[in-house]
Amino acid sequence: MTDEESPDALAAGSEVDASGSVAGFVCGFIGLSISGLLFPVSIALGIVGWIFSAAAIKRMPSGRSGRGLAVAGLVLSIAALIAAVVVAVRTVRW
Repeated sequence: MTDEESPDALAAGSEVDASGSVAGFVCGFIGLSISGLLFPVSIALGIVGWIFSAAAIKRMPSGRSGRGLAVAGLVLSIAALIAAVVVAVRTVRW
């Protein structure tokens, strides 16, 4: 067993990967929750959540703990962006 395959190395790597997943999920969830009230903040959170989630998915091999949370964060972030843009278009007078 090499040093990269040791349980300690895998555990340390999963913590780093999971933090990006959690950050993306939280940003997407909060962004979607406030999209009707504060659409500029929701747009910013949607973009940040999208970046965190996409980076976590790219770094993580399939089947790894936290990948599902990263996918959920990506979906929520995209939904937050769409909802915020719809609210912005409907409320801002052009």
